[in-house]
This record gives sequence, C-alpha cells and structure tokens, in this order.
Amino acid sequence: MVSGGARIVRVGLVALVFGMDWLPLVGGRPDRLARRLARQHRASHAVLSGSDRAAVGLARLARGQGPAQPYSGAQIFALLNPRGTIAAILELDDGGLCVLAAHEGAVLSRSDRIYHDPTPARAVIDELRLAYPRLRDLSLPGSGGRGVRLEDLIRHASDEARLWRTPWRGWRHAGLVGLVVCAATPFIWQGLADARDGPQPIDAREAWARSQRLLLDRHRVHGPVGTRTLLTALYRQPAVLAGWRLRLLSCRLADDGLWRCLGEYERADRRADNRGLLRRAPQDWHLDFPSLDLARASWTLTVPAQAPDRAQPPSVEGQARDWASQAQAILPAFAAFRLDARRSLEPAAPRDPGGAELPRPADLRRYALRELRIDGPLRSAALLIPISRHIGWRKAALSIIRQTVPGVSASPMNLHLEGALYETQDSPASSG
Repeated sequence: MVSGGARIVRVGLVALVFGMDWLPLVGGRPDRLARRLARQHRASHAVLSGSDRAAVGLARLARGQGPAQPYSGAQIFALLNPRGTIAAILELDDGGLCVLAAHEGAVLSRSDRIYHDPTPARAVIDELRLAYPRLRDLSLPGSGGRGVRLEDLIRHASDEARLWRTPWRGWRHAGLVGLVVCAATPFIWQGLADARDGPQPIDAREAWARSQRLLLDRHRVHGPVGTRTLLTALYRQPAVLAGWRLRLLSCRLADDGLWRCLGEYERADRRADNRGLLRRAPQDWHLDFPSLDLARASWTLTVPAQAPDRAQPPSVEGQARDWASQAQAILPAFAAFRLDARRSLEPAAPRDPGGAELPRPADLRRYALRELRIDGPLRSAALLIPISRHIGWRKAALSIIRQTVPGVSASPMNLHLEGALYETQDSPASSG
C-alpha cells in the first residue's frame, strides 16, 4: 500500500522526497509495469530505480504539497552507490531518521522508511544484513564512508531521480465512454434487429483463449525474484525480540495475491513482558497474546509473481532434462524433496448457445503443473533461487527445533516449502 506519509525536504530550489514505497519489477517492459502499479496503488508520483529498472518507487503527494517535479532522495542515494549493498541512516532537518539502502544501484524495498528513534532504524539495517551479509553501513565508524548528508543528495539530484507524475485516467475513460456511446448509437437499432434473427455465432478461438486466461490467472509463478523476496522475509524475521523467542513462522498465499504471515513467540526471559514486545515489534505487525507466555504476530507480505504463461515455462521434456538435473545437484542439502505426478491445467470447455462444447483450437498451448514439497535447513534455501524460474509457492513455514543435531540436511531452523513447478505439455502447432 502506498504511504500517504511521504515527506518533502526543501533545500534552496531543490526538493527531495523521502518515505516512498518501493516495489520490485518482474518481467519485461518495466515502464508499463511501473505505470500499472502506480495506478493500482493510486500513487501520484513514481520513479524507476536500478540500471535494469528492477524497482519502482511510489508516493502519494497532495496537490500543492511540493514542486511540479520533485526528486527521490533514496534514488539519488542508489545512484551514488551503484555497486554492492550499501546502507546509511540520514538525519532529516526535523530530527527524523531515514534509512536508505541500495543493492547494485537499486533501492531496496525495506528502506526509505522514516523513524524518530534510532533503535528501529538500526534494526532495519540489521535485518537487511541478514539477507545481504556483505552490506556496508556508511553510518558506522570505519565503514570507509562519511555517512550521507542532505547536501550530498541535493548536489547530485539528476533526471534519473526525478519523480514523474502518474496520469489520472478517469477523464480519459469518461471521454472514451462518451465517444463509444455516440459512435454506437447508429448501430443499436440494427443490433436489435439482428438479435431477432437468432443467436450470433461464437468465435471458438476467442472463447477458449478467454477460458484459459481465467484459469491461468488463478495461478502464480514467483520465479527467482519472488523466491528471493519470500526467503528474505524469512531470513529477516527476528529470532529473539525483547526477550521473546521465535517458535514458529508460517506464511500462506491468499486468493488476493497477498501472503498472510503468522509468527509465534514464546516468553524466554523472565523479565520479558507484553509491553516490551509491543514497543520493539515492527510497525506492520498485529500482536495478540493468547497466554502469558505466548505471543502471535500477524502481517501481510507482497511477493512479485506472474501468470504461468507469462513466465513461459519450457516443455515437459525440457523440465525433465534441465530442471531435474539442477534439482538433483542440490538434493543432499535438503531432508526431503518431493515432486508429485504431473497434473494438466485444462480450462473449462466453452459452449455455444445450444450447449454444445466448442472445438479446442489445435494451436492452443497446454499447461501442466507438478506439486512440490521441500524440507530442509533454512541455510540451504538460497540453493532454490536458481531453479525457481518456473515455480510458484503457496506456503512457507519455519520451525525451530532446538534439540536437533546439526548436519548437512538438518538444522535447528527447519524450512518447509510447498508450491508447484509449471511446464507446457505440448507446443503450438505453428511452432512445429
């Protein structure tokens, strides 16, 4: 959700915006995808980040709140640090603290957050370090940097960091509706006359394509970017917080595309109390306390994904040859790696007005999936990223078993994943 709390800092004639929301961009045509996300989140301004445009920053600025073309402070920071993973805490003029972080020149989604206490700001950087062990914090002494100052960002404001206003399409849609109505008026009576002659023929290809589109849109492929996002959320989960110890973490994909996460914490320190946990918990957590020694935290997570056809999965033969070989290479790192039998993704056959099934077009591609379940140490999870290009996840769970004897495929922190591997059962006739 785009934050309405973006803050504008003016220095002379230049205005910097902090507190934007950053989302990863997956797939081709990042410009179009960024515009679509801006409309979905009702953002007034946006900016792309990264040499490959891997992320978009969104903000909702009230009219008259800032200049016509403000700049993103986080994007300028990313442009100044195009290599490695770099973070810093910027002191704003009102005493606020903004956490800035970039990886290979792209703003990280957990950054560009504003705090009024150094403790949660520092905690964000500590969490990012779990996902990026080589992170360099410019705010720390001996980091090789002098930190970051507003003056540095102002001096390097450029077109690459300039926010562009997202167009509101309401008037355009209203105008199109009016034009369509006016243009269609001469044909209305003719259409009514045609309707009296009986039902019009249905385009079988269009009907089958629409039926398949409805089916595939209910499935999600997360790929390497989505898998990394999901695993990063698990890595950064605090194992101990304010004297409370993590016991179980579970995240499930909901029908609306969001992940619903639940973490259970047990009271591990006799001095720990509910007040301390509420004070230290991340802002997006909802906490409840079923007992005096148990706390449950719930929150939502956004993981990039796309429909199976847009991920362009290979054929059954290609998966058996290439993907299976990659999976076999990492099997020793996991306690269990189960791939179920293939199941076709067959759309419901459309019917004509008389109820008869329409013939399926010969060149309509067929899709299939194979259920996948994986168990193993959390430390082995990164091995799944290279083989996840055509995998969609639906559940991720992390359990803590403190009596476990560590080994290659065993660890006190055990990861359980459920998902599906997507493939095509045949190729269109046009391709041979």
